Amino acid sequence: MDESSVKKKRPVPEQPAGFDPTAIRQATNIDRSNCTRTVPMKVLVLGLSRSGTSSLRQAFFDLGIFDVYHFTSIINENPADCKLWVRALEWKLEGKGTWGKKDWDALLGHCMAVSDHPCLTFTDELLEAYPDAKVILTVRDNVDVWHESVMQTIWPFVELLIKKDVSIWRKLWRKFLDPDPFGRMTEMFHLNPNGMYHEFPTRGKRFYEEHNAKIRRMVPKERLLEYNVKQGWGPLCEFLGYEVPEWDFPRVNERNVFVAHREKYGERMNWIVVKNVLKYVGSPAIVGLVAWLALRRRK
Repeated sequence: MDESSVKKKRPVPEQPAGFDPTAIRQATNIDRSNCTRTVPMKVLVLGLSRSGTSSLRQAFFDLGIFDVYHFTSIINENPADCKLWVRALEWKLEGKGTWGKKDWDALLGHCMAVSDHPCLTFTDELLEAYPDAKVILTVRDNVDVWHESVMQTIWPFVELLIKKDVSIWRKLWRKFLDPDPFGRMTEMFHLNPNGMYHEFPTRGKRFYEEHNAKIRRMVPKERLLEYNVKQGWGPLCEFLGYEVPEWDFPRVNERNVFVAHREKYGERMNWIVVKNVLKYVGSPAIVGLVAWLALRRRK
């Protein structure tokens, strides 16, 4: 079907964007440690975060490619996966333990595609584990557009983890946020000195260019699609061998939506910190801390 005749309807429900409060409340708690592969791995999306990965995830769902692993899979859907991601990250970044194809199939065996962090930390390993999967390199119009998007969406959260200053609230946030696997996982890949976020304001553009060049170099041309989601269904469906759907290509997790959800998630994290501080210092500090947090929210 010619894309000019696309009908504006979607029979497939649109998945919530990352940090969606309603989705988080409905998250599951599945331990995938002993799981095995149940569906074939068809596609590795190896473009960086904020390059259209959420929209592409929805497009895969529309095509019947399900499930698709994404950072949203952890935040919204099954936070228990963090335990396995911590194991994988400790193996890669710290040389601890073992990790291999069996482990990938346990963690990702329910997925036909993967994208976004923390998968992006394991580009080489995923290409080796799934040599028959097609590869999509998602890109933006140019590196400046991409860099600005990350700076306005993801970076404020990352900066809270890594910035060295004397802010009392920042020190409390780091010390009293629950030391759970999610915190350990996000800290590890955000602070990875070889990763995307290391010195991002000044180094991010170079990382984007070098990462994309690496994927082009590693993946044979016949197996690779370099793709901007603005191109719509045509190139994607041709590459994957699917018919073009009768509805518009999805647009998911746009900047304003991401920021709104991130702020709500940040408020939730703030209250966790306050709760843990109160456990530590006792009831006399309750009134002061709650009043202080309320004042911060009004500013």
